[in-house]
Amino acid sequence: MPRKSITRRDFVKKSVVLTGLSGMGLSESLWNEYNASEICRSLPQEKLQKMPNLLIFCPDEMTANKTGAFGHLLVKTPNMTRMANSGVAFENHFNCYGKCVPSRISLMTGAYPHAEGFRANQIFLSSRRPNLASTLKQIGYETALVGNNHCFAENELDAFLTERLVPDMEKYPAPEIQNSAGLHPESYYRGQEKGRSRDAAFTDVGIEFIKRKRQRPFFLWINNNFPHPPYRVREPFFSMYNRQDIDLPSKVDYSDKPEVMRKLHAAYQLDRLSDDDWRELIAVYYGMISHADYEFGRVLDALEETGQLENTIVIFWSDRGDFAGEFQLVEKWDTCMQDCLIKTPLILSGPGVPKDRRIDGFVQTIDVTATIYALLNIQPHWGIQGLNLSDLLLGKTDDVRDAVFCEGGQELVSLLNYDRQQVNRNPNYICKQTVMANEPRNNIRTRMVRTKTHKLVYRLWSKNELYDLETDPHELHNLFDNSKYQDVQYELLERLLKWEVETETFIPPIDNLRA
Repeated sequence: MPRKSITRRDFVKKSVVLTGLSGMGLSESLWNEYNASEICRSLPQEKLQKMPNLLIFCPDEMTANKTGAFGHLLVKTPNMTRMANSGVAFENHFNCYGKCVPSRISLMTGAYPHAEGFRANQIFLSSRRPNLASTLKQIGYETALVGNNHCFAENELDAFLTERLVPDMEKYPAPEIQNSAGLHPESYYRGQEKGRSRDAAFTDVGIEFIKRKRQRPFFLWINNNFPHPPYRVREPFFSMYNRQDIDLPSKVDYSDKPEVMRKLHAAYQLDRLSDDDWRELIAVYYGMISHADYEFGRVLDALEETGQLENTIVIFWSDRGDFAGEFQLVEKWDTCMQDCLIKTPLILSGPGVPKDRRIDGFVQTIDVTATIYALLNIQPHWGIQGLNLSDLLLGKTDDVRDAVFCEGGQELVSLLNYDRQQVNRNPNYICKQTVMANEPRNNIRTRMVRTKTHKLVYRLWSKNELYDLETDPHELHNLFDNSKYQDVQYELLERLLKWEVETETFIPPIDNLRA
């Protein structure tokens, strides 16, 4: 029997129902109908073969303003610059969440994490929720992931991926590490690696995938570990930056900052670091960024050597940033909303993307999802809250947003049930887990709104923050409750409230709404 076509209106109605109810274990028949719909069934082979490839390269915890491609005068990122010259670099891209799993899920769903409850690294994307990876797989793409899976539910990978690429790690022995600088281990500094990193293994396997002969397009997601701390890197990257060339960030007064910043500084024992120690740590973070750029260059070379670069939409994107010395802190924290943690690189290139353009307008991670669908010219999945950036790419407009938003933290009931045994499970996280265990309220729910001129951070507990970014771009002087900024504060609080209401959960959906 021929398959009955489905109208857009029917598709939206049915997908709303199945997306909400299937998350509760209901509506299996509707889910099957969604998979077989006009929107999501496989494309004809003739059309599929003409579709471009999609490659996402994700370095973990890379801050935009610490890369040469985004203006840093010292840090070398020639391959990011090479891509920006052949595509579009977004100078003001902001993540939606300061933790890796919710941030990466937002890239796949195109929705703010709080809209569907993604608020911790233990909550993964279910196959029941329509998303980019599943959609591409359903229409016939080869879909593959290499590196850390900080997104998809492990027991449902078949719904997202045709293949999970896993290197033979016996060929890549763990490198020895030499801490010749003598920084204490609590600082998250490790030093010089002797040998290739795991990222080299991920790149090797990704390149093998790229070089395969195939009759259909692919979607490949490469997740790098670098520059996520511990701070360590091999030569030539370890010695790439002269320590005396490193400019130290401004000193910060924690008295007007949220309590967690002082707690983290104490937990990592960062008062033990001298100025030269900080230069050492920052130089290694810069080396890790250059290492990630090197691995990315190997991927670009493979695409070029196989004649696929011009037919591949390439996206360079990072899930969040790193303190790396700013505010005299290391790593990151869910409820800290400084630009160094949420403003990350975003570069697009490939079919449909202009060359050598820099865009100053605000964009968010969820906008990338909608834009990918536009570039591929296929119907987007249901539930996207992000904006299609096509007009921005083509220069038809200078802005699509006048503000960006970010979120972090969890509800108090979950924090109070925090398992103190977790403190010692991962030696790299002992310091931050201790802070969580001793004062769980430091990670209670937090929201941020940022315009070109001001930033407001609202917390359910601890200090709120307000910064005048025109006079204080480094966010050093908290102006919350300053009478001179009363109007700005009220305006941004109202803006934050409106955003929270507008983007609140749409699950479970309402079918047959009645008065």
